[in-house]
Amino acid sequence: LFYFLVVLLAALIIREGRKKYGVLEQSGIPVIEPTLFLGSEPNIHKTVLHLADIERFNKYGPIWGSYIGKNATFLLRNPELIRLIFVKDFSTHFGEPTGF
Repeated sequence: LFYFLVVLLAALIIREGRKKYGVLEQSGIPVIEPTLFLGSEPNIHKTVLHLADIERFNKYGPIWGSYIGKNATFLLRNPELIRLIFVKDFSTHFGEPTGF
């Protein structure tokens, strides 16, 4: 009974950790393949991130994604698209800005 509970608990933890995997793939964004439940980069603390990002932009193109834990993230390198989202269509994506 104890082993069954341990296996069940491990299965539930893995299922919860992988819950959001596949979101980026459904959107057509190239993704770094995720591990079992630790995200795309389980050794992120050992990586020089800006150098790894440059390599991935060269490999995947101007838009690519990864999973940090179970959270989907995507990076983009297209300045025109960034300007379009953050300047022209800001209120469409983020709502009206509130004063400071």
